[in-house]
Amino acid sequence: MIKATLPVNEEDRLTDLESYRIIDSRPEADFDELVELAGQICKCPISLISLLDKDRQWFKARKGLNVPETSRDIAFCSHAILQDQIMEVEDTKLDDRFHDNPLVTGDPNIRFYAGAPIVSPTGHKLGTICVIDHNPNKLDPDQEHALELLSRQVTKLIDLRGKNLLIRKRTDEIIHLKSQAVTRIMQESLDGKKELAYQLHEDLAQEIAACKINFNLLYKHLDKKEPLFLQVNDQLQLILEKTRDLSYTLIPAASNWTPLPELIAEYIDKVNCTLPFAVSFSFAGEEDDRPSKQTLVFMQIIEKWISFLSEKRMPEKLSLTLTRNSHYKLHMEHHQACSSLQELERDVNDCLLHEIARIENGRLDYSVTASGINRVELILP
Repeated sequence: MIKATLPVNEEDRLTDLESYRIIDSRPEADFDELVELAGQICKCPISLISLLDKDRQWFKARKGLNVPETSRDIAFCSHAILQDQIMEVEDTKLDDRFHDNPLVTGDPNIRFYAGAPIVSPTGHKLGTICVIDHNPNKLDPDQEHALELLSRQVTKLIDLRGKNLLIRKRTDEIIHLKSQAVTRIMQESLDGKKELAYQLHEDLAQEIAACKINFNLLYKHLDKKEPLFLQVNDQLQLILEKTRDLSYTLIPAASNWTPLPELIAEYIDKVNCTLPFAVSFSFAGEEDDRPSKQTLVFMQIIEKWISFLSEKRMPEKLSLTLTRNSHYKLHMEHHQACSSLQELERDVNDCLLHEIARIENGRLDYSVTASGINRVELILP
């Protein structure tokens, strides 16, 4: 018996095979049907889809054979993946590579073998689809062509299976992120209600109570009305300012009649002093009255992005630019050392900015320049 040599790209081949996560997977009807078809076309009692792992050949689908795998050292497919075309052994007893192979001298008593390589989209030979007979045999040209076509179908199935796994993984990640976001929003809402209750009771209620006391004093001591009037006026002015500040903590975009550029400018002015980096804002174009739904979307994007950067990235500066032609376009730009497009994509997905834009039928684009400037742009219809 002659043991097959390893492919020159063996390490990359194994990495490619592992990426599909197909080894030791459960039986699947699509693969089983291709194996059965191969056996019928080639008129052989045994047909297999064999994938070559590091130390074994594992059968994704099999007909006419009971064992799920064998050692790679004795695998016919170890030789077949070294070829670009079908490897056909008409009589194993007459082949120096296989005449004393345990699979020939013992069960399943292989006398004939034909295997077509399964080639991944990246060009790696992952295994074979093969047919086996207990007697010497030879495929005719039509059977050889059919076996090659079936090997291509196996490749498509494996590739499709891998893509479906990635889609399911990404879907699970999105569901997880949304679940986290909902939990965070609920917690923030609860915290916000507690803070609001505290401010109403300890701040505004106390000021209003002080006004009430001063009104009572004013009624009883009209001779001192001027200083009392001034004091009540100051207290009412303070209550008014605190009420407006409190409205911003409830919802920054509460004024749907306020032009969007003015609303963003007011919000930036309010939060700038609380951030570890500077935020600038500019507007170009003609203002118009935007529906409150779109106003909230823009404000939600800005709030999420600012909050994320302050927690995770800490840039030196964030620049916001709002322009309007036929649509509003929000351009957000910051410089981040050692940044990459993959990192920016991960940040955008973590903030669910893509999801927000998709729900509103908008478009979100992002890019990273050679100097590390991160750019995120939102356009709403």
